[in-house]
Amino acid sequence: MTDDEELRKVFERYQKLLFKAANSTQSEMPYSFVAEFSHKMDAANLNFKQLARRYIDKAIPDVDMSASAESVLRSAGAFHETANVKLTTYVQMVSKLTESAEQFKERIQAHIAEDEKNGTTTTVTDLKEYIRTELRTGQGMAITYSNGARMPTDKYAEMLARTTRIETQNIAMLGKALDDGNDLVECSTISPTCSTCAVYQGRIYSISGNTPGYPALYKTAFRNGYSCIHPNCRHQFFPYNPKFHTEEERAQLEKDTRRPMDEEKLSDSARSAYARSQMQMRQWNKEMNEFAMMRERYGDNAPYKTLGAFRRAYRSEEGSLPYAKTHYYRKDERQFTEFESAIGKENMPENLAKFQQMKYNDREEFNLLNHYQFSRKKGNISALASFELFKTTKVKIENATIGKMAANGTVIQKVSLHFVDRLIGTIYHKDNEPKHEGMALKDMQDILFNGVPSSKLKYDKFNRPSQNIEIESKGIVTVNTDTGELVQCNKKGTS
Repeated sequence: MTDDEELRKVFERYQKLLFKAANSTQSEMPYSFVAEFSHKMDAANLNFKQLARRYIDKAIPDVDMSASAESVLRSAGAFHETANVKLTTYVQMVSKLTESAEQFKERIQAHIAEDEKNGTTTTVTDLKEYIRTELRTGQGMAITYSNGARMPTDKYAEMLARTTRIETQNIAMLGKALDDGNDLVECSTISPTCSTCAVYQGRIYSISGNTPGYPALYKTAFRNGYSCIHPNCRHQFFPYNPKFHTEEERAQLEKDTRRPMDEEKLSDSARSAYARSQMQMRQWNKEMNEFAMMRERYGDNAPYKTLGAFRRAYRSEEGSLPYAKTHYYRKDERQFTEFESAIGKENMPENLAKFQQMKYNDREEFNLLNHYQFSRKKGNISALASFELFKTTKVKIENATIGKMAANGTVIQKVSLHFVDRLIGTIYHKDNEPKHEGMALKDMQDILFNGVPSSKLKYDKFNRPSQNIEIESKGIVTVNTDTGELVQCNKKGTS
């Protein structure tokens, strides 16, 4: 497991503790709920501190440097005392998390106050959902910068840890150079790179700032006092030894070292390459976060067990089942729950995965299910009519009518789903008044083929023509005379 993965595990545990705190808080009044949740949150913060200290001790390497080298670095302007790099990192990580935790508590209080101002009451259920949503989206525990930008605490901690690791590596190299009596270090070259690093990479620097002809390291590349160019920087600095370079390489290094720092410009191709690399990094991070949220939501039942498998599915063709399972699973889960609530488990696919399989790979079947649940909710068909009955009824109607000529001379081409609703019918509507009683298939056939067409056509609001065919003792069947579609049927005595 990499150091970054190890740190994510620390935050995953912390996140679970916060969810547990929200779910287990028992107070029934909003403000007492916040007080109890805050107490449990403080306990989670204490647990995080212990885990963070263990992580930093393991992930951040120790720096062994002589007192004389340490003195040179401090005189040059280094921000950290090398012996305190781990402690400084720990304090920064914990202090930022504590700060964001206090801000989260304040936002919860403000959420209640805002509801009171608007004349509404915040329930404990509302508060729990608010907290869970804030935590899921990463906005609950986030660092707020002076410009108003917010960064989730786990992302801030990852940035801090990565930056500290490169800092300690650079400090160790600076110390080695100084202990060997060498005041010069060179910066690695990385392509593509950002515009800031492009200014400083591929040069030779003086650590102390006292070697003539070479820029002072802590007044240029490390001018911020930290031993790296910027947070999350990948550039490394190591002792400069002319023996390790050819004559041509030495000449180029000396030339690059003396180029004006304020004239460094990236070419269009270099700028585009860097932009692409950053876009790819953002894509990777987004996929990693989405995978973590899916695993948190479904645990071992998640459809993808590894980040690699999730990424391949996430990047698959839009409209495909793998794409939908990684992009739309939250929406599909809500829809699955809504459908199940309306029509019961017995009429639904066995689970969410099979529901998605139907939705994205068998659109015709899904459209039937969607119409069926809508009709059930509206009370257009009886609750006793299963989805299987709905489908078989549709097939029976099609077999009995398609391609045949109705009594008005129209050849039947298709059957509307509304027509299937009407044939099945329902004895009672929601208001308990008799409505839309179903019609027997044989009676529908008798009316359609042997009934009396109305003398005039009717037009709906979309200007579609239809004609009623009637047998007075049985009822009416309505046909679209343009498309040959069966529109609806009404048994005698029903509306």
